[in-house]
Amino acid sequence: MHLPRAFIAYRSLYPSVQQSLHLSVCPSVCVVGFFLSSAYLVPWAMLPDVVEASAAVDGVRRDSLFYAYFVFFQKLGTVRLCVRACVRA
Repeated sequence: MHLPRAFIAYRSLYPSVQQSLHLSVCPSVCVVGFFLSSAYLVPWAMLPDVVEASAAVDGVRRDSLFYAYFVFFQKLGTVRLCVRACVRA
């Protein structure tokens, strides 16, 4: 039986956890990872379309402005979550 490297690393970190738990957790983690990755991928896929639409309306390309605001607010949201988690801990 061929096991993925992530599963082997997980198994080596937690050897006391029973095999049945691993078989129920791994598919759940894969499904959650798939939907979480799509939540990060969709805004990045929409951003070039927004830049093109803005250029069609205004006639001026503001690629750097859109990308800078996007990354700034993404980082701001991440920092906010980290601070919130530290305050609760």
